[in-house]
Amino acid sequence: MTRRMRSVSVSALAAAVFLLSACGGHSDRSSASEISGVASGPDAAETSGKSGAAGASAGSPAHTSENASKPLEAEGDGTGKEGGDASGTAGEATEEEAFSSVGEPLDDDARKAAQTAIEAVKNKDLRALGACAGFPLYVDTGDGLEVTSEEEFLSEFTPDQIFTEEFTDAVTGTDLDRVRAADGGVVLSRDGGRPDLVLTLTDDGWCVTDINVTP
Repeated sequence: MTRRMRSVSVSALAAAVFLLSACGGHSDRSSASEISGVASGPDAAETSGKSGAAGASAGSPAHTSENASKPLEAEGDGTGKEGGDASGTAGEATEEEAFSSVGEPLDDDARKAAQTAIEAVKNKDLRALGACAGFPLYVDTGDGLEVTSEEEFLSEFTPDQIFTEEFTDAVTGTDLDRVRAADGGVVLSRDGGRPDLVLTLTDDGWCVTDINVTP
């Protein structure tokens, strides 16, 4: 089950998520406006009969608050606009670089193991795929099952159960130049999601540890 949890973790890493936050000054502006209103009301009433200079002084807090809000609003608009542009760029990066944004490029051993597994799937060779596996091996064709040996794998499953069209297309469509190794695992899938084949670095090298046939 540890390997199962690891495969879920690896699949999640293959899909990088960018969170953007827009910071506005609404609360500050509201507070400033309220404070200004409280201060200016009594001042304006008290100084209504005084000279123009005193009247201007009484009115200045409201005037200052109003003017102060304008640059803040403009600044907020600028930030929002820039945030929108950044959001668009981040969205494109997430879709186009789902693999390359996380982990490390495959080393020679990982790439060789991945190519061997992909070839087995391409040829729909169950025995060759079993030879790539490390045990226990988790296989999900609808009801997840963990098998403990190559013999059990070959006796429990048929080529038709494993090499469905969707699974075969997903695995053989993997671009190894974009795939990354993360947390000791590699996900072989066209888009980084299920169906997929997961390789894990074990004491025996890179081995297939998860075969997820169902989406």
